[in-house]
Formats: sequence, structure tokens, C-alpha cells
Amino acid sequence: MPTKSAVLKTIIENLSFEPQKYSGKGMYGRNCVGFTCEKPLPTVFQLGVEYESLHTEYSENDEEWPFQGNLRICMDNMGQEFIVYFPNIAWED
Repeated sequence: MPTKSAVLKTIIENLSFEPQKYSGKGMYGRNCVGFTCEKPLPTVFQLGVEYESLHTEYSENDEEWPFQGNLRICMDNMGQEFIVYFPNIAWED
């Protein structure tokens, strides 16, 4: 079964963004999966659509989906761009 990190990176890449390692506020040096974008709200909406699409694809192929429940999504303003990150999904190389 693919890891949460691997599936989330695939979803981000499917949206034409580049996954990156990020350590957000209050994470005390732990690294999670994130990506930068200019318009976070429509991007997060699209991420949800892609998440559900991939979940359906896994179900149709009888593959085990690595996620249970909701994704925790955070974002920080970095000036001209935002970082969207998932503090509960550890970065894996």
C-alpha cells in the first residue's frame, strides 16, 4: 500500500504543483508535505476534487486507501505566495 505522503505528493503533482518539504508554525522542526501557490482557496478546492477522484480510482481497483477521515490542511502567507501544508502527513523521501 502506498504511504499517505506518496499519495498526497501524487495529488499535488496531478494539480501541476511541486510537493515540497515544509515545517510550519508549532511543528518544532518536524517536516510535512506542502506546496506553494498564489490562490490557495480554489487550489485547495481542486485538491479535494482530485483527492476524491483518486480515492474512487483506488476503490474501483480494490486497492487500500491510506487515508482515514479528513485531511488537516493549513496555509501560511509568504508574501506573494501561500504555502499550503499538511502537518499530519510526514514528509518521506
